[in-house]
Amino acid sequence: MEELAAPSGTQMDLSGKVALVTGAAQGIGRSFSEALLRCGAKVALVDLNRSTGEACKKALDGEFDATHSAFIACDVGSEDQLKCAFKKTLDLFGSLDIVCNNAGVNNENNWEQTINVNLTSVIRGTYMALEYMSKENGGKGGVIVNMASLAVSFSQPPHSGLTDNTQETTDTQSNTEKLNTKSITEKII
Repeated sequence: MEELAAPSGTQMDLSGKVALVTGAAQGIGRSFSEALLRCGAKVALVDLNRSTGEACKKALDGEFDATHSAFIACDVGSEDQLKCAFKKTLDLFGSLDIVCNNAGVNNENNWEQTINVNLTSVIRGTYMALEYMSKENGGKGGVIVNMASLAVSFSQPPHSGLTDNTQETTDTQSNTEKLNTKSITEKII
């Protein structure tokens, strides 16, 4: 997999960095988590599906240091559960450097849940990341990655094995003045 790069185009050293990834148990979230682990980061694998999340953690433990990842069951649509996932990440790993808002659903029968997970939780996760990583609040700065995919619209097997050749996402960088003043970079993919 291609090395992750900092927004400026310089290579980003991820050794010892701590990431929280939502929707981490399968698909793009799992691939992103694997890439972070491969680069030496520690990852909080946040996902609603407990059995899939635990299976993902077990598989990753076979490939990477088991102390570098933790599965946290969480419904990102619940503000309290998402806050708890952020706190557990800090309790387990001591810091937070990267937040990847990746969880997504497509439920035509419950459009409110779809909006809550695909939009509201991304906004909420971004604000929580700002709260925890902002230098103004004692953080070290960090990176926020917001991802969206049409993959939730199609049936696919768990962990589809997406590679860096996947053309499903468009990488768009959005550095707002507010984020720059807090030493936070936001990537929207």
